[in-house]
Amino acid sequence: MGLDKANTPPMTLSRPSDTPTPSIETSEAPVEAHNSQASVAFKPLQMLVKTPLTVECGEDLTVKFTMHVELLCCHSKLLADRFAAAKPLREQYELIKKLCDKLVEYFFPEVTPKQFESGHLEVEVIPLIVRAYEQWPLPVYANSVKIAIDNAVQEQITAKNIQNITVKDLGRITDLSIRLSHIKSRGVQTIVEKLYVLIHQITKKEEKRALKEKLRAAAQHRLLLQDVDSEIVAILMQWIYHGALHYQDAEQLYAVLRLAIMLGVDALAEICLTKLYDAASESIEDASNSGVKLQTLLGFGPDSVDHALGVVFKNVINDRRTPKRLRDLVIDTLAASLDKELFTKIKDLISKEMALEIIEAMIDNSEQMKSEVCKDEVKTED
Repeated sequence: MGLDKANTPPMTLSRPSDTPTPSIETSEAPVEAHNSQASVAFKPLQMLVKTPLTVECGEDLTVKFTMHVELLCCHSKLLADRFAAAKPLREQYELIKKLCDKLVEYFFPEVTPKQFESGHLEVEVIPLIVRAYEQWPLPVYANSVKIAIDNAVQEQITAKNIQNITVKDLGRITDLSIRLSHIKSRGVQTIVEKLYVLIHQITKKEEKRALKEKLRAAAQHRLLLQDVDSEIVAILMQWIYHGALHYQDAEQLYAVLRLAIMLGVDALAEICLTKLYDAASESIEDASNSGVKLQTLLGFGPDSVDHALGVVFKNVINDRRTPKRLRDLVIDTLAASLDKELFTKIKDLISKEMALEIIEAMIDNSEQMKSEVCKDEVKTED
């Protein structure tokens, strides 16, 4: 058995950005059900594609795809827990967005100052301003919003852009709605514009904070995969939506494994892990039968090719988080076949910890061989 692979068929990856890229159609049901949570109840496809999720990947997160929260969470308890924990913050964001969408209806180009005044639209927007002042959804910004609104109101009062009251008398009033009611129409519209700008600034700040906070990103319906290649994300999406795993080589398959582990997509991770382990084991057996040196399988020398074992070895020495099954395979293989020539090639690549593991495995092998020899001697004497 070799490392099964297939050329990735043309796909159309759904992307919210303007950058042209391939995308996956989501109109059909997955070919196979890969659910690591066996207890999850069956849900119709329509219920699994309700909430769009922006997946940002590539260098500087410049490539964007669209997936669906519900479907992704069916395959990952890790992400299901993350999105559940992000729900309160997500609801706060939604309240801010609703307020922002409402405010934008009341200033240029949607509404000119003349239209605002003639339509007496200040009557409609004053409650919105007061609500933002008294019930701002994100507590961390509540004080900043109050200060900004107070300053905007005071600017209009200082400019004497008021009506039916003197500056002195208005200064004694603390109730915001009453203060706003004495500001002229254009002044109220200006306050709305300033509040909108502030909300936009807060939104941008929250988006930036999400770069370092997974929970905050989840609340914004974003999944940030910094420096993960877009082709690897596309392979994962193809598997989630269509149940098909297409990859070019062992290197790409290992990258899919790493991404699946990162996202907690356990079923896909197990598939990739099994394929890599079986292919690497087979290449070891084939090499042993045909006299190919281990160093060739590991990617050293002029005859080296893209063997699964070489890909696994490279990742084992560079990443301590490599699955134990693959790490043990590399350790055991080196312990059984390490010679001086190969040792000179790998000694500067492996860590001290890995070197100790190899030595321990070699000692175990030696002890086992001695034990077997003793058993053979006993049998001979009998």
